[in-house]
Amino acid sequence: MKKEWQVDIQIGMSYPDCITAPELKTTALRSMDRALAGEHFIEVQYQPGLSVWWELNWNPIRNKAR
Repeated sequence: MKKEWQVDIQIGMSYPDCITAPELKTTALRSMDRALAGEHFIEVQYQPGLSVWWELNWNPIRNKAR
């Protein structure tokens, strides 16, 4: 099996720290910003190196007090 990300995950790392492909990191950060702004959306992505389709469902987490 081909390793795509090849990251040594350490305590304290965030999800973006583990993304080694710049274009994937940019997309992930943009999506996180949208969800943190309160937007709910679904993304469909294809990862050619693995021939895998991903469906990502982004939902904001809200504090009931706000």
